[in-house]
Amino acid sequence: MPSDITTTSPQRHRLPAGFWIIWTTVALDLIGFGIVVPILGRYAERFGANPFVVGLLFASFSLAQFVFAPIMGRLSDRVGRKPVILISLFGTAIGSLITGAAGVLWLLFLGRIIDGASGGSLLVAQAAAFGLLGAAFGVGFIIGPALGAVFLCIGIVLVIVQGGMIRPLGRRIGVRRSISLGLSCNAAGLVALAFAHDWAVLVPALGLLTLGQGLVAPNFTAMISDGVDPGQRGEALGFQQSASALGRVAGPAPAGFLFHRVGVPAPYLIAAALCGFGLAILSWSPAS
Repeated sequence: MPSDITTTSPQRHRLPAGFWIIWTTVALDLIGFGIVVPILGRYAERFGANPFVVGLLFASFSLAQFVFAPIMGRLSDRVGRKPVILISLFGTAIGSLITGAAGVLWLLFLGRIIDGASGGSLLVAQAAAFGLLGAAFGVGFIIGPALGAVFLCIGIVLVIVQGGMIRPLGRRIGVRRSISLGLSCNAAGLVALAFAHDWAVLVPALGLLTLGQGLVAPNFTAMISDGVDPGQRGEALGFQQSASALGRVAGPAPAGFLFHRVGVPAPYLIAAALCGFGLAILSWSPAS
């Protein structure tokens, strides 16, 4: 007698429409970013920049991002993700061109400001498919730094962490605990980095920092994205990106000053203390 019971295979998890286009866009954008960042300080020194001015140069990118990220995020909610990604990539190309062709220091600042102001492609891509883009960050930070310099191993660790570890770990211990673990790794890595005098200490320190940041950044994004309506996700992530940019504005210039005037360990130890402070705030705050 034939059975009337039909077996059904488990439904496969489908990627969002256009995911691979977004993924490739993010990877290419970060390849360009990864090429520039390792050599930017050396490049600025050719124009007479001291460590404090180099810190200001990095901060200028983030200051522009702080101002324009919420605007780009809100615009993506209104007109769609694709047009804003295209605008962002065009601005990034212009900023990178100016950076590469700069013959004086002020043009180098202008290029970084334009690049930061138009750097909305990442937050828009996160708004479209925020949970599945981790490996693209890692690929960008493998290929870009390999072409530009002082960071290939960091990119490899990012691929492993963001491409394969974050989602299983998040399911197992939760988003908040993942962030706490990441902050702890960051603090430990920064303390080790402050006193690193050889590769035996430097490599594990950078490994801890890469692991920590690989856990913190996407899980913060997940917390914010889960708490808002999908139609407001771009705006919410824009404000998150703006807050992150504010931290990157407040950090590089004082770090350059401390490095130049106080000593090499000073900026790393202060950064480790700030990670500890963030960990304490997260521990004390009620779970949503």
